[in-house]
Amino acid sequence: MRFYKGASPTIDRYIGSSRCRRYLNRYARMRLFSHFADRCVDRGYRGGLVNVNAQGILVEEVDVRRGDSRAVRARKRALDRLVLRNASGRRLYVPFACVRGRCPQYAADVADPRWRRYLATGVRQVLRHRYAGVFLDDVNWQVNVSDGRERPARPIDRRRGGTITAAGWKRAMARVVHTVARAAGRREVMVNTVWWRPESSMDDPVVRRGLAAASDYYIERGTEDTRRGQSYDGLLQTVDRIHGLGLRATLENYAAVDRPEAEFELATYLLYNDGRDAFGAAYASCPGPTRGYRPCDTPYWRGYRTDLGRATGPRTLRPDGLLERRFERGLTLVNPPGAPLRTGTLDGLYRDMDGTPRVFAGLAGGRALVLTR
Repeated sequence: MRFYKGASPTIDRYIGSSRCRRYLNRYARMRLFSHFADRCVDRGYRGGLVNVNAQGILVEEVDVRRGDSRAVRARKRALDRLVLRNASGRRLYVPFACVRGRCPQYAADVADPRWRRYLATGVRQVLRHRYAGVFLDDVNWQVNVSDGRERPARPIDRRRGGTITAAGWKRAMARVVHTVARAAGRREVMVNTVWWRPESSMDDPVVRRGLAAASDYYIERGTEDTRRGQSYDGLLQTVDRIHGLGLRATLENYAAVDRPEAEFELATYLLYNDGRDAFGAAYASCPGPTRGYRPCDTPYWRGYRTDLGRATGPRTLRPDGLLERRFERGLTLVNPPGAPLRTGTLDGLYRDMDGTPRVFAGLAGGRALVLTR
């Protein structure tokens, strides 16, 4: 089981500890932030992916403040020249967490070669620390900028004139992924993109070329979007396409805060895992209690340590309508979100994650079972 976790304030005390490797070694991969996590990875934790944003520049890295030195002002002015603007010359933002006309990040001109050089330099510098690779956030295949109130804006193309086209943006984003991958060398590059958006389709040759430079595909929110109208079969088919490109898939649902949701994420992961993939859920996934630290709110759930052995075949659709995949020491059953209650019998005695014997499976839509022999 390869478990993934994104860093959050709930585990900052572990990342900042001199013994962080001991506390975090159950996570095969973690999204971490430089400079806070640099000492942790240098002290021995080898699963860290350092966060790099494909199109965002923090506002505080651009806005000049009283007391800034001459060198800092020069650096901020250089970054300011990489920020997208509208026809009136106003800076544009990445449309996320905006308040009163301002957002935390300005939108960079991803088509500007200077932006790619800036990213490459930053990646090479931070990978002097012993990170496993890069988590490349906000790999958006459509023009993704706003006026500060999360309303779409039309950025000006300062090199060609007019506004930036959708096709031009997509080609530029593919070049960004390739640039970061080259700068990372042999280390991993995990891209965060929205799998269900039409412009993210891997039928598009530009998207395929961009993704081919990466090593991992991050599915943010895991199966959560399939509970909001997206196709569950479409998600599984997307993972099949990811594997077809030679990439690993990482499924993380930080909204899965209770046991049934966590088991659904685990079961989905087991449906497609080829031995290289990873997954994560919020439920009971803090580091466990250690002397000198208060325990987490919930312990590390035993389901994340489940070992069913090797898969004996691919996922299949049972006659009762449940999705199934069998393993040497158990099986997993999934009823997709929105599906009716489905019931069926098992071919023998199994035990669920609580150790309860099961010979019968009845699952509502959006529920799953991971069973051991």
